[in-house]
Amino acid sequence: MLKSLLTFCLCVAAFGCVAPQTPQPAQPVQPTATAQTSDETAHLKERIAQLQNQIDTLNNRIGHLQSDIEASSADNEFTTMAIDSVKWSDDATTRTWGGKRVLLLHPAEWRGYGKMKRFTDKSDHVLYLEAEGKPRVEVSVAVGGICNTDGSTRYVVAYPSDTLETGVSYRVVPRNDSATYKWSTPDVLFVSASTPTR
Repeated sequence: MLKSLLTFCLCVAAFGCVAPQTPQPAQPVQPTATAQTSDETAHLKERIAQLQNQIDTLNNRIGHLQSDIEASSADNEFTTMAIDSVKWSDDATTRTWGGKRVLLLHPAEWRGYGKMKRFTDKSDHVLYLEAEGKPRVEVSVAVGGICNTDGSTRYVVAYPSDTLETGVSYRVVPRNDSATYKWSTPDVLFVSASTPTR
């Protein structure tokens, strides 16, 4: 009997008490780090758009500063600006320049917006529109103008002081009161009354 008791104790010592195991609840699956909700994606796109707008604004300011620096320097300036064509502003340009249709004078040569701005600032700001037997119409030239980055689109803006008579061709004639800075226009540079665009 002692032998049987000893054998039982050895078995308990070797294998220990076996208690019933309580099943553990399943752990929830965590989303991966790369998964993003549609709200997060929309927020990121909005932030990227905001940053792009800030970059565009900064680039625009830098461009204006560069133009101001160029306009303040006489290096490579225009002392004569030749105008080779003239047309009326379209609807979009008209809205930009105060809602009244303006004349767009095309400079034959391009040296950057800064040099165009310098010339229009220092030259005589008055041109005339002349037609035989008709009252002369004075035109005021604005400082600066319109252009794109490479100058393939470029115009000096001018405001006629009166309405042109329909059906009459007016020749563009500079007054050129400045001793140093002169406008140059060909004898065949004519403009007629504005026809509103549709």
